[in-house]
Amino acid sequence: MDSGEYCFKSPVFDKIFCHKIILKEVMRQNQDDFIQAINDVSRGDIPENTLNLIKRLSCHLPPGEDPIRLCARNFDCYIYNACKLMDMDGEEFDFCALDEGDVSKLERTPVPQHLHIKLGCPVMLLKNLSEHFVNGLRGIVTSASKESITVNFTDINSKISQLQVKRETFTVYSSIDSKVIASRRQFPLCLAFSITIHKAQGLTLDRVEVDASCIFAPGQLGVAIGSAREKKGLRIIGFNESSIMRHEPGLYKYYDHTQSKFDDINFLCCKQNFNTVNDIPCISVIEPLHEELSDFSDGEIDEMEFLLSNEHIELDETETILVEEKIIDISEITDIFSIETEAPFELSVCAYYKELLKTQRIDTEYFVNKLYTIINDLFTKTCGDVTKKFTEPKIWTKYYTELYKFSTCNEYISLVKLISHCEPTGQDFEMCSKIYDKVTSVVLQKHTEHLLSSHDVNYNKKNTMSDSGKGKLRYIFGRCIAKSRFHNMKHAKTNMYKKKEP
Repeated sequence: MDSGEYCFKSPVFDKIFCHKIILKEVMRQNQDDFIQAINDVSRGDIPENTLNLIKRLSCHLPPGEDPIRLCARNFDCYIYNACKLMDMDGEEFDFCALDEGDVSKLERTPVPQHLHIKLGCPVMLLKNLSEHFVNGLRGIVTSASKESITVNFTDINSKISQLQVKRETFTVYSSIDSKVIASRRQFPLCLAFSITIHKAQGLTLDRVEVDASCIFAPGQLGVAIGSAREKKGLRIIGFNESSIMRHEPGLYKYYDHTQSKFDDINFLCCKQNFNTVNDIPCISVIEPLHEELSDFSDGEIDEMEFLLSNEHIELDETETILVEEKIIDISEITDIFSIETEAPFELSVCAYYKELLKTQRIDTEYFVNKLYTIINDLFTKTCGDVTKKFTEPKIWTKYYTELYKFSTCNEYISLVKLISHCEPTGQDFEMCSKIYDKVTSVVLQKHTEHLLSSHDVNYNKKNTMSDSGKGKLRYIFGRCIAKSRFHNMKHAKTNMYKKKEP
């Protein structure tokens, strides 16, 4: 499974890509101080002159067309788009998608279930329809009917082209079942009063507002302000210095090293003739593949990554498997689902899980011990040696936060698939969640046997809780806040366009 590291950290990167070229000529902007500010923010630097420039850009834009707003999060875009649409005069059109199959799998499709528009509102195309009408193109709605929506699109050369947009089918394919499991037929459009910074990459905008209040990644703010052509067309709102983040040190080191070697490149090794099929560079094979993959959904790409990994391969007892040393006895795991214990499952479910773990003993042992190794490494990396130093509560909070992140990542889901031998169900995740808690407890007990556990019995006494306990509580409170925020966002999206009863 991909660990998410930069590609240049791979040992084969330098062998495949012999030359690295840094492009320095700026094509979009021509104001030197603005260009320098964009570079500073992109790198995560904030010298005084750049900070002063950003603060000056918080002023309102001069009169003109409404600017497009760039936000870091999808939810912020959704709320802003809905509010702007409701403020517009005119009739509102609501186009409901035609969904089939497993509707829960359609959440990650690019098109919304309900498309709300009015004549004159800005929209963005969400699918490549032709060579000229491509994903990311913005336009204005001029007319609408049940069968089509007419949009005047403006291309990069400010040329306006009219297109009648019709419904398109977006599908979700399951490689496990080898079939399409869900589909959505909808107009490939979304409101574009506001778009995410991610979608704005590559756009050149004359009037833009950047909401910097929820920036969450290094370089994100640099991409946003770099989409503006000039300072006079840019407004930055909600800015604070924490919005400018540093990248990891390895990235700066790579660019500095590449820059130092650039002057010595002579490209002689590339000036050669390729006469046979076997000598053709691999890029000639990759180019058509890129276009073929361009319309795959995120869910399909996740399934491809899973199939390309080794962790989905079914194991049987005759195979030789290289696993970590057995640290947790399998009987300790099956005891979790013993009928005598107070497990929060029905008795029949407990019996089913216990029998399943016995019949798939090899898979279960691999899952448990692999899980232990990962969580133990996570603890050591986050907390260090807690026996030799005082560990602050925020370190424990960070540890429990990292635990949650791992429990929702693709690597963990792949491990769950190993036991279920198919696409995991809710019950499969429920079973593995109990195992996950057991392994976590074993790791914590190993590292914190020296800590006082008085907070477990004297929880009502002041200042008796250990740092581990404080960190766990902070984590739980944080999760409660995050869950509440999620449900509030979901409720807001569901009811945003509903009209109040008179």
